[in-house]
Amino acid sequence: MATKYIEARPGEKWRDVTRLFVQWLQLHVPTLDSFGYSEDDPIEHNGVSFFALSIPDRHGEKVALFEVWAKTTDRVFGALEKAQVVFSNGTTAPAREREANAGPPWLK
Repeated sequence: MATKYIEARPGEKWRDVTRLFVQWLQLHVPTLDSFGYSEDDPIEHNGVSFFALSIPDRHGEKVALFEVWAKTTDRVFGALEKAQVVFSNGTTAPAREREANAGPPWLK
C-alpha cells in the first residue's frame, strides 16, 4: 500500500481534494481503466494539515500519477517512505504508529 499526502487548504475536506484528483485523472489520463484509493489518517506537519490517500500496490506504475497530479496543484505533497513522510519541500515527519490490526480510518 502506498500512502501519499497532500496539503489541505483551510476549509477543505478530504473529499474536496480527491475530487480535484479525479477531475485531473479524467482530463489527463482518459484511458485509465481502473484506479482506486482510500482515505488514511491525516497528519499535521509544521502547522500544516495533510490529507492522506492509500493507494493499493496492485495499481503498480499508476501510483506515480498522484505525484504527477500533485506537482500541478501548488501544494506541498509527500509520501510515506519507511518510518517517515518525505515532503516535496524537502522536510520530513515521523510516520504515525498504527495499532496492530487497525482497520482503515473511515471505519472508525
